Amino acid sequence: MDIRPLDFTDDSVMAEAYRIECAANQRVRRDWTPLDINARILGWRTPNGWRNDLLGAWHGSELRGFGAGMTSIEAPDTTWIFVWVDPAHQHAGVGSALARAAEAASPASTRRFVASAYRPTPADAETFARNFASPLGYSAATTETVVELDLREADLTGPTTAAGYAISTHV
Repeated sequence: MDIRPLDFTDDSVMAEAYRIECAANQRVRRDWTPLDINARILGWRTPNGWRNDLLGAWHGSELRGFGAGMTSIEAPDTTWIFVWVDPAHQHAGVGSALARAAEAASPASTRRFVASAYRPTPADAETFARNFASPLGYSAATTETVVELDLREADLTGPTTAAGYAISTHV
């Protein structure tokens, strides 16, 4: 297995990374709806206040997974580690190698690594922690319930305001 940076300018490599991200996420989260491919790839390519180190795990010319180390310019001491492995190649050490490579590629200012992982049940989360995160030295800092709202079909009335407050959107 050869681990090397993904070429952000190569559309076919970025499309394959997108396919792997979708397949890996949908394996543990069947109802997960991905961003549009163009929006996702643009997000990876666009300077947005984060240093994004994307690394691929290659077997010959086949991309089997990729990892990301993402460090905010505003919090250079913390790097977020993410790993996606094609389901056909999971449980073979690819994800662990990618996590370690993403840590190694992080800026010298990094003092703390954090990660986030979704699993559908507490038992699945415990298994993930025991078999993947803990051997890498990660431990659960928090568990949380996330409620995702799909507002595409929502019939929203006008904005509600309270006297003395203004509502604004910052992008």
